[in-house]
Formats: sequence, C-alpha cells, structure tokens
Amino acid sequence: MEAAALARTVPLLENRTRWHEVEDYSARSGNEMFFGGKVGTLVYGPGCGQLMPILRAGEILHVGKNPTTGCGRIRVVSGLGVA
Repeated sequence: MEAAALARTVPLLENRTRWHEVEDYSARSGNEMFFGGKVGTLVYGPGCGQLMPILRAGEILHVGKNPTTGCGRIRVVSGLGVA
C-alpha cells in the first residue's frame, strides 16, 4: 500500500494545530514576505508505526515549503504517554 493510502487508514486522535503567519524580508527582492502554515501537535493512533520511515525522513529533510527560512520542520515522537 502506498504511503498516502496507508496514512488515510491511521486514525487522528488529537489535533492541536493552529494557523500561524510569519513575516520575513527578502534582501534579493527588497520586499517583505508572508508565510503561513500550521503549528502545533497531531497525535495519531494505531497503525502510525508503519509510517515511521517516511515521518523520520520528513524530520531530517524538513518537509514543506520554504525550509531555509525555518518552515517545514517537524519532530516525530513515538510512544505512549509522551507529552
């Protein structure tokens, strides 16, 4: 099963995310830039262990848009009772 199809089968137990806007400045273009994205915590249920290799890759590669400005960072924590 491909990763996207597998991800759809894993239950999302908790979604504590919010939209956050970040302002940056481009010296090259001389303009202010605004980036938006989700910030927070997602908790997945049984079956998410199968996605661990791709989640770990995202943690190392900084998935998402504009990773050089600090966007696209994720931290993967596994185990029960982790706060």
